[in-house]
This record gives sequence, structure tokens and C-alpha cells, in this order.
Amino acid sequence: MKGKSLILLIVLVAAVAVCTGLASAYLLGNAGDEMQMFENGEPFSDSVRIENLVPGQSQSSDYTAEAPSGSVLTIEFTKGAEDALDEFLTVTVTVNEETLYEGSMSECYGTPYTADVSGEFTFSVAYSLDSSVGNAAQGLISEFTVVYTLEGGDQA
Repeated sequence: MKGKSLILLIVLVAAVAVCTGLASAYLLGNAGDEMQMFENGEPFSDSVRIENLVPGQSQSSDYTAEAPSGSVLTIEFTKGAEDALDEFLTVTVTVNEETLYEGSMSECYGTPYTADVSGEFTFSVAYSLDSSVGNAAQGLISEFTVVYTLEGGDQA
């Protein structure tokens, strides 16, 4: 009786593990938040609001993901309703420790930043105010959307 129960438990745990693996293609972690990207290239949109940064301070979103070989990750920014902080804000887009863009927030809108990815990879988007920014940036806000898309990939 104990032998049959143990075998049933092992089969049940294996089935749950397989179903979880199939259901979570491209699950990404970000400090407790989760983003889900699918094989078909359906984009994930993240609404971002940057406020109350002091000169020299930064804020970032860091992710780890997995993709089949031949995949392309695209990251694109769309301007929101509030953009007064954009001229002071620096954005850095990094995929697998390679910097795809580093520059002014106001100049990055509408440009897709792409990287070839396969297997496990990391990517991040960091926002910062240079330490030389004075009081002109105090109380300003930037709102925008970051769209992440994972497309392609060799299917087995």
C-alpha cells in the first residue's frame, strides 16, 4: 500500500512539473513582480512613472528570461502624458550585459532596441538622474510605456 502511494505521489509531482513548464513559456522575474511573454511575439506593456528621483539616484527593472535559439527581444518606449522630467532623465537598456542604448529619455521614444537572444538571458532598463542635475528637475514627472516583445525562435 505504501509503495503504491509513493509511486502515485511521484507521478502526480512529475505531472504538475511538466504542466507548469509548458504553461510558463518565457516567465520573467522582477523583484516579486512577474512579466509573461509568449512564443507568438505578443508584447508585454509596462507603464512606468518616474518621480521623486534625486540627483545621482537611479531606478531599474531587471529581468531574467529563457528563449529558444533564434529569438529576438525588442524593447520600445512610448511617451506618456507627463514628460517634463524626460530632458533630465537618462535611460540605459542592457541585454546580456551589452548596452543597446544609453542616453536621454527624450531621445529614445519610437526607436525599437533589439537583441538576438537564446537560452537563459538577462535584460534591464535603468533610469537615472545625473548628479549634476540641479533644482530644475525637482518635482518633475515622466510617464511612459515600455513594450517588451520576444519573437522568432527555432521550434523543436
